[in-house]
Amino acid sequence: AKLNARMLTPRGALPELLQDLDGADEDAETRANQRAIREVLRMVTFVVESTNDNAKLYGYWRGPDKTPLAQCPIVGFDSEGTISREIGASLVDILLQESCYDEAELFVERKAALEKAGLAIKTKRWDDYTSRAKWKTDPEKLHAKLYAKYRKERR
Repeated sequence: AKLNARMLTPRGALPELLQDLDGADEDAETRANQRAIREVLRMVTFVVESTNDNAKLYGYWRGPDKTPLAQCPIVGFDSEGTISREIGASLVDILLQESCYDEAELFVERKAALEKAGLAIKTKRWDDYTSRAKWKTDPEKLHAKLYAKYRKERR
């Protein structure tokens, strides 16, 4: 089954999506946003890069509580700079759902191929959004809070 994703390596090159967050922009608003994004992303362990439509990184949200990876919910970070809560039973489930969005037959086909290859797929349908873990903190809300804080500092 084609999921259009690649695993990231622990000491590999920095994914392209993370390369332009250095805060060197002339605009104070953009610098404040990039600072907030960088701070939130330091709480994520990214493991997969998906190239479907819009490039996107997926990883485990450790959050400020430094949740152990086995208990972490999954987050995404896309080329628009959006940090999102991902709802799915596992990274493979999320990638499968993303690869077949709104295509029930394709989902059934790809799920069968993945299960035949020995992977356990918990998701029942392309639109089955069972959460992997409980969210102690919301990365989107944390980003908004930090962004507001850093914008005030710039004034």
